[in-house]
Amino acid sequence: LQQMFGSKVVSAVQDPSYPVYVDTSVMLGQTGEQDPETMQYENIVYMPCTAENGFFPDYASLPRADVVYLCSPNNPTGAAATTEQLEGLIKLCKERGSILVFDAAYAPFIRNPDV
Repeated sequence: LQQMFGSKVVSAVQDPSYPVYVDTSVMLGQTGEQDPETMQYENIVYMPCTAENGFFPDYASLPRADVVYLCSPNNPTGAAATTEQLEGLIKLCKERGSILVFDAAYAPFIRNPDV
């Protein structure tokens, strides 16, 4: 999938997140250097997912990315986005011209109709 976007894209990933989004970005040459202190790469927007923000990224406060990866329920936190949160993120991605890649691999485990 990432090959379709080429090597000049900026990606946004949840932090923490399933590592394959970052790993494949690195392998495809979409990133810059890795910061030895933070272990984060240039050209990737890391979207903090913490208890303080309900484990849902505040993309509106972060720089625009060409591709936004969202995993819900999140791996490794297990946090699942609500319908309202997803609708807000979709709206923002449309406004910014960002492609949203939604990974819902663990969706069958959700039992709440609002999620």
